[in-house]
Order: sequence, then C-alpha cells, then structure tokens
Amino acid sequence: MATSDRHVCFRLSGQELALPIGDVKETIRPRPVTPVFHTPPFVLGLINLRGEVVSVLDVAQLLALPPTIVGPETRVLVVQHGPKAGIVVDSLSEVRTLAEESVRPPPATLDRDVAAFLRGVVSLEAGPVSILDLERIFDAETLRPFRRAS
Repeated sequence: MATSDRHVCFRLSGQELALPIGDVKETIRPRPVTPVFHTPPFVLGLINLRGEVVSVLDVAQLLALPPTIVGPETRVLVVQHGPKAGIVVDSLSEVRTLAEESVRPPPATLDRDVAAFLRGVVSLEAGPVSILDLERIFDAETLRPFRRAS
C-alpha cells in the first residue's frame, strides 16, 4: 500500500511549493515587520505573534527567486524547526496529499545551492510541486548566525 503525506501548498514567484502539514503551525496575514540591522536580505525582520518574537524570512530569495512583494493574497506560514519562524509566501494554494513514492530528486539542471533546500519534486497534471526541506533551510550556512543556541 502506498504511503502519502499531506502538504500545505503555496505559490512563490509563479512556482508551486509545499511543506509537510506537520511543519506548518498556522498561517497568518502579514503584519508589520521590524527590520534587524546586519542581516541578509532574506531575513525580513521580526514580528510579534501573541507576545512571542518570531523571525520572518523571504524564502524566495534563498531559492534565487525575486523578493516576495506583499499583496492582498500574501500570507506568512508560521513554521517550527527549532525556533518558530515565519515564511512569507505570495499566496496559499491548497492542502494536497502527495504520495511519498512520487517524490523525485530535484532536477539536475537546478542550481545546486537551490536544490539543497528541496526535499524533492512531485509532478502533477497542473505542474510540478517542489517540496521544501525546513531542516536544510534552517541548517543553511547563511542562517547559522541567526539561530538560537538550543
């Protein structure tokens, strides 16, 4: 019997991406972000989420896509991998069940640094869905200076 996982799907710069539903704690509308000095462009800053300070990231920039522009459909996916963080996305798509057997490695033509942030790609009739790997994103060398000590 095939195993399958539910994923929260979203759009970034016309691309369909996904995260396992267990990684997404909630989705919120964008709120004011307090910039932090001396951070890379993909670290947008900090927000107050019910009294908790949460870093907000523009993962599009890590994936070599144009910076996310906040619009009426923009959402922040609050995720947890170590510290809680927010990921800005252009829009939410849907929750999909993606069979584990259908996940393929990122294409060899994809930039190696970008492919490192993906768990894999699933081909659907509507087009490919790239599955992000939060562990790889938060363990990235560029984010290490901003991680809290555990």
